[in-house]
Amino acid sequence: MKRWIMIVMCLLLCFAAACTTATVDPEPQDQNTPADNTQETEAEVTIAPAAESETTPETDPETTPETDPETETEPDHSGDIELPELGGEDTPDLKPDLTFDTATLSGDPINSDIVKGYDLVIVNFWAEWCGPCVGEMPALERIHQEYPNVLILGVWVGDDLNGAKAVIADTGVTYPTLGVAGTLEKYSTMSMYIPATYFFDGDGDETGEPVIGGQEYEDWKAVVESLLP
Repeated sequence: MKRWIMIVMCLLLCFAAACTTATVDPEPQDQNTPADNTQETEAEVTIAPAAESETTPETDPETTPETDPETETEPDHSGDIELPELGGEDTPDLKPDLTFDTATLSGDPINSDIVKGYDLVIVNFWAEWCGPCVGEMPALERIHQEYPNVLILGVWVGDDLNGAKAVIADTGVTYPTLGVAGTLEKYSTMSMYIPATYFFDGDGDETGEPVIGGQEYEDWKAVVESLLP
């Protein structure tokens, strides 16, 4: 029995000695694999140089050529149109606001020369079918009789000539009444309503403010007095 115990002990001692002398070579570590996952690796960051922006080269003031005022080219005005100076011999005559050459409703010739010499000219647009127009005509006739330096012209814009002549006879109007002609056509369309009355001086130039609508004698007298020189 002791003999078997000794044999077992010898085998155990031999086995232990063999384990202490044996060495295991570790596998070579791959150079591309991190050795320790817990160890932080430093990353190399490569910063590319910023692209140089294209800049316009500065102009050297010492080398910049200067324009010689004596040799600078003057603009060509050969094609320009020369306008005549106001007040010179070539200035065209400006026509007055009131110009016409026509005939009265009775057939007598009349033109704008008739206004010369008057201090005030009253041009009254009316029609035979217009009640306010017919209603103020006696007042205008009275002004015509009382102010010899005031000319009244009636301008008929109706559509019944015989009816217009009958109105003139019934109201006793003696101042000239004519149809639309010359610059009177412009004034006949300036107002949507009649009667419409405009004022001019002895040169045929417009003066004062227009009067729209029928007026009584006192109203006309006040207007005339305000416009007379």
